[in-house]
Amino acid sequence: MAELFDYIPIIGIILFAAGIVGAIVYERLRTKNIEESSS
Repeated sequence: MAELFDYIPIIGIILFAAGIVGAIVYERLRTKNIEESSS
């Protein structure tokens, strides 16, 4: 059980980083699509 609790902070950091990267990629793709459709 102690081993699982050792990994919880690492998993949290990975999920947090993945969420930030995903949000940045999503925003870039969305703005890129808007620029292409408007021009």
